[in-house]
Amino acid sequence: MSNVYVSLNGFAKEQVLKVFFKDFSWNAFKQLCLNFGKTEVPKLIRKEALQRILWHKTQGDRVIIVTASIEYYLQAFIREYEIEVIGTLLEVREGKLTGNFSSLNCYGPEKVDRIKSLIKLQEYDEVYCYGDSKGDKEMLALANFSFYKRFQ
Repeated sequence: MSNVYVSLNGFAKEQVLKVFFKDFSWNAFKQLCLNFGKTEVPKLIRKEALQRILWHKTQGDRVIIVTASIEYYLQAFIREYEIEVIGTLLEVREGKLTGNFSSLNCYGPEKVDRIKSLIKLQEYDEVYCYGDSKGDKEMLALANFSFYKRFQ
């Protein structure tokens, strides 16, 4: 049942992207995302979550935000805090967005697959995961320390 939901989740998101961004200039989109990342993302990040990110950074931890959102939205934020992001990727052809994903929607089991393709979890003594949606359930199961809706 959940795999069907994941597929519908991604399908719906892709359809919305097509309506708003099909044939949109990739360079213009990147600039919109950077502006959004500078002005709006800081308002969306919960204060307690940012404090926890900063705590992990002071511990020397590798910090990766794993999100079903379009990865590029977070570029300004991740650059400022020197963290990484795994998210849904967009297809670009000839300098324009197609409205399609170039990756699967980074939701549910796809989060686990994308994490495992980037990191060898067994190389880490401790793995912390924080999640706030049904799409985080599988990712939270990867961790030694998992927190669901900790910052709400």
